[in-house]
Amino acid sequence: MYLILRVLNNSCVLVKDENNVEIIILHNGIGFARKPGDHIEKSDDYQIYSLENEDTRRIKELVTNTNPLFIEVAGEIISLAKQKLSGVDDKILVALADHIEFVVYRIENGIAITNPFSQDISILFEDEYAVALEAKKIIYERCGVEINEDEVAFITLHIHTALTKSSKVNNFIELTRIVNKYLGIMERDFEIKIDNNTVFYNRFLTHIKYMLVRIERNEELSVDISEFIRLKYEYAYSLAQKICIEISKNFNHPLNDAEISYLAIHIERIKNDEIERSKKQAR
Repeated sequence: MYLILRVLNNSCVLVKDENNVEIIILHNGIGFARKPGDHIEKSDDYQIYSLENEDTRRIKELVTNTNPLFIEVAGEIISLAKQKLSGVDDKILVALADHIEFVVYRIENGIAITNPFSQDISILFEDEYAVALEAKKIIYERCGVEINEDEVAFITLHIHTALTKSSKVNNFIELTRIVNKYLGIMERDFEIKIDNNTVFYNRFLTHIKYMLVRIERNEELSVDISEFIRLKYEYAYSLAQKICIEISKNFNHPLNDAEISYLAIHIERIKNDEIERSKKQAR
């Protein structure tokens, strides 16, 4: 049996189970003619979202202040993600609902927020991005607003968070911001423009993706080729070193020489590819 703590709307209630774990239940008509203190029988038909191990006060504030419509929409998106992907964690429900509500508010009030990493995100998290594109349709049908590619990328990160069970949605954005800052320096130094559709750039992004995983898992690369790379690719190594120093400061996680070396290899490949491309275009 579930004890109702709050009726959010006819299709959404906040309850507590026999272990005192707070749960959000989504089901058509679940809240109709119900009130706090009522009990609900368990059913396999319910969409259940456990709030166990969450910041209870923060979650209650979000649930209280979030329009239940957006909780339902977030629930639909999570259900869709579960159909398409394996290992989706329900615990993004409230954060995703809060994000969708803010997106709708921004669109309705003409407030545009760009996501400079949207293309990188679509490449790195292809499966999650495909789900986010379908989520775009759900948001339009339920909320009456159409989100753009930048917002689709933000939804993608929430879905990726549900797969990795990471609590830090913004980690990838911060990591990519740091890396792109230094790639911009390389573009100026060599008067090139990096094409983010090349195989070398895609491999570079994949490396960044797994670097973030290693940071979050507190893992390290074990094969160190730093001395060879430092001498062979002096510029790329220097740039990779600066990137890793800034990442280490921002994530409070030291990156070893192996991380610098492998990042340098990817930077060197991108640099050489773009220099060669520029030469061909100049002919």
